Amino acid sequence: MLVKHQRFDGGESAPEGGSGFPGIGERGLIGGGSIWAGAGSNINEIDYITIATLGDASDFGNLIQPREQHASCAGGGRGVFIAGFEQSGSPSNVIRIDYVTIATTGDASDFGDVLGTSWGITACSDGTRGVHGEGQAGSAWPTTELHYITLATASNSTSFGVSLPLVATGSNSGYSGPNCPNFVQQPDNSPEKMSAMADATRGVFGKGTATSYDFGGMAIDYVTIATTGTATFFGLNVQRCHNGAQNPGGSSYYNYGPYGSGYLGTGTSDGSRGIFAGGYGYANMGGYNFCGLTGGQNFIEYLTIATTGNAADFGDLTIGRMGLAGFNNATRSVFSGGTTDGWAGGRQNRIDYITTQTTGDATDFGDLVQSKWAVAGCSGD
Repeated sequence: MLVKHQRFDGGESAPEGGSGFPGIGERGLIGGGSIWAGAGSNINEIDYITIATLGDASDFGNLIQPREQHASCAGGGRGVFIAGFEQSGSPSNVIRIDYVTIATTGDASDFGDVLGTSWGITACSDGTRGVHGEGQAGSAWPTTELHYITLATASNSTSFGVSLPLVATGSNSGYSGPNCPNFVQQPDNSPEKMSAMADATRGVFGKGTATSYDFGGMAIDYVTIATTGTATFFGLNVQRCHNGAQNPGGSSYYNYGPYGSGYLGTGTSDGSRGIFAGGYGYANMGGYNFCGLTGGQNFIEYLTIATTGNAADFGDLTIGRMGLAGFNNATRSVFSGGTTDGWAGGRQNRIDYITTQTTGDATDFGDLVQSKWAVAGCSGD
């Protein structure tokens, strides 16, 4: 079913958020990332902020290994930073999982290693178990594999199950599916660079990009975090354009349907409402940008995690960007870092925030210690 969403303005009171949800807290951490493009660009620094208090970030400590396009989640006072990619002289996958005690500044400690995919991944937590995956291992195509860790116990990750393929387009014989005419789900479109969020029961995954072409997927799926198994379809992200035109050469192979902008965006949750924000907006089929969405995007969307249905428009970031980190307390969703231009040239030190249970545009919060993108973040106490 579709979720009925309402905008809360003026004197209307918003529903209560997820206060008491153990996967969030008052201190936000932003770890790792890239400060330019190419070898030696990755950093291991961790910044922190107090979410309830506007201002600039401060130094927390360092990850064990520099990295980008990694994932993070938290619970029980512990924040973990999972896998990633290091642009060293010989670029390599990072299989390491690091952890910190969120309430205490200092360097990260070793938690264990990931199983399978290591970069372009995402993660979420119910406060006890963290689920991660949907990325690449080396130069191989992305996979739908999901894995999990128990946050209180340092160890290697364990197989959880699989997510769904992206909802994508592409068929010489036409399109079909809910909500728009040009819509199919292709089983070969394994996702990567997705965004994730959770409540105390469900983990939700959306956006991302597919294996074969640079387009933003529209499928949202979910898992029950305390169990293992295959993800279930949740709904669709907001459709940002629909262009069924043929490519300039006239081939119907490049017919392009619905596009949900936003891979390498971020997801947050107050334990009740889930937020998607930012991402890379490029729809490239056969070398042609059909949708006209390029570079970092400013879109913010929301959904109710406990139900199923399509996401709805929330508002805009203060500036469009990709490779940003997101996290929550019970009231605010915070978005930090990122780049505006699709790679590292437009990297940002910007932090902005929204009040999660309202709708509207983001507001400036402060600045990171330095400009960076491809970062990961979490929050806790």
